[in-house]
Amino acid sequence: MPTLKWTVDVKASKEEVWRILADPLNIEKFATDILLVEAEPPGLAVVGQKVRVVGKVRGKRVEFRAEHSEVIDHKLIKMTYLPSSLFRQLEAITVLETTSDGTKVTDVLTYELSKSLLMRSLGSLVVRQALKKNLGQYWKKLKRFAEL
Repeated sequence: MPTLKWTVDVKASKEEVWRILADPLNIEKFATDILLVEAEPPGLAVVGQKVRVVGKVRGKRVEFRAEHSEVIDHKLIKMTYLPSSLFRQLEAITVLETTSDGTKVTDVLTYELSKSLLMRSLGSLVVRQALKKNLGQYWKKLKRFAEL
């Protein structure tokens, strides 16, 4: 399965980065093509929290549903996504490590594209580029916000 990986060094404490990262509503604030994020129950990530994300890829509406399947406070968040019109399988694992300058954040996204009509109309390259663009923007904005 294809994998995308980001590593970001943030000049902020692990607690500050966690406060921003663990709030699923920040996905909407930091990723340009995300239009709506809902979390149940609301608040910071906990195991079993359900997250609904609505966005767009090349002007087409897409929706994802996920669940926090593993959460270790100030260290790790694992989100497992339910199958959707774009992804047959999608998992995101984010790990925080304390460094001498702040916090190192590593995010690994592993996915398998679906064979749906929407996916065939967009194409795998377009979806991969959209993922890279939005996740790149998310990490850049999270870093900037945490370092304020």
